[in-house]
Amino acid sequence: MRKYLLSFVMIICACAMVFAGCSSKGLKDNPATDAQILGNGGFAIQKGDYLYYVNGYVKDYATELDDYKKDNVGGKVVYGGIYRTKLGTGNTLVKDEKGFLKNSERVVSKVVGYEQGGFYIVGDYIYYATPYMREDSNGVIQNERISFNRIKIDGTKNKEMYVTEDGATEIDWQIAVYDNKTHLVVSQTVDSSKDVVVITDKGKKFDKKTIAQGASEVVMSEDVNWSSENIFFTRGVNEGETYTTSGNLIVKASIVSGNTEVFELDKATTFKLIALNNGRLYLTKTASSKTYLYSYNANENLFNQNGQSEIQLSNDAYTNYYTIDGVPHSVVATDGTNLYKFSNVNGQVKQDLLVGEAVTNVVKVSDGYVYYYNENVVYRINLQNGEKQTVSNVGEQFTGKVFLIDKAN
Repeated sequence: MRKYLLSFVMIICACAMVFAGCSSKGLKDNPATDAQILGNGGFAIQKGDYLYYVNGYVKDYATELDDYKKDNVGGKVVYGGIYRTKLGTGNTLVKDEKGFLKNSERVVSKVVGYEQGGFYIVGDYIYYATPYMREDSNGVIQNERISFNRIKIDGTKNKEMYVTEDGATEIDWQIAVYDNKTHLVVSQTVDSSKDVVVITDKGKKFDKKTIAQGASEVVMSEDVNWSSENIFFTRGVNEGETYTTSGNLIVKASIVSGNTEVFELDKATTFKLIALNNGRLYLTKTASSKTYLYSYNANENLFNQNGQSEIQLSNDAYTNYYTIDGVPHSVVATDGTNLYKFSNVNGQVKQDLLVGEAVTNVVKVSDGYVYYYNENVVYRINLQNGEKQTVSNVGEQFTGKVFLIDKAN
């Protein structure tokens, strides 16, 4: 998963002490199918007047829990499952006198709050990831694998969609809605190279296809609702291909048909994919020992663009880049110390200093702000005027994961 760990902008560490579970007939008073969804993908999502959230987090599920056979049994999980609470006036959290959420109900009784976990809501369904709990032929629980599931939003009719390959690492996944169909897109490293599989939800069954093999890196759209059907990946030249390049190839692959085509190649350039957002493909190019960030029109192969869509967005190499929703020609970047905003103005790179201090924990760029934390305090910077605000002081008990679940004032 692209790790949209922060869905809104308020901190929550403990949610409730006592929870009500759903009956076999499911929860009542569910949000309408077309109710507005905010913060989709992560550990906290608002749909209509309900907040759906994961009530606990285990950093490393494979090593921290004691009894795997008991720790992720459907119907018994309390800590780390998916719950919901009805929001009050103005979408505020309703808490009791001790500060815990009132009227919380359990929706998914499986462990979702862990390193590879998270969930999405699409229509009347929740799609989530949980440790795979079946034994192999030697009786060993395969909890390092990931089981992807679909369940109705009322907590009934759970179905397993897909399980990652045995031994797979560097797993990235996302739910993608394209052309009114819901797809699970999973990138995983198997035998030192990345494969990408797509599982399409067809109601009573799930169709699986492999759309990439032998990839070096993969990027998917950063939005749940995809405006294009493609992902992008890089790879070397395969035996028998006519390309002669010392760099690498960028390949475009359709999550619908599985068809692939070379998007770009350069005999002297090595590409590194950064993001797919705003209808643009963001990447760095390294040539002649220089590395800069560029963006390109993702809907037209570079062979046909004649360099006209190339937008340079940095004037040096930086450690991390973060795209800005709705602003295709700007990014946020760090050099390991400072935080900058880069833009392309009239064909020239413009660099604005946002934070002149050590910023190593950028969390998210959302709604015109960049969120980051230093020394257990979460801050946000207004990308228009550079104003810095304190969102919350997490405190000494903070363990490394931040859940943003309500808008800061």
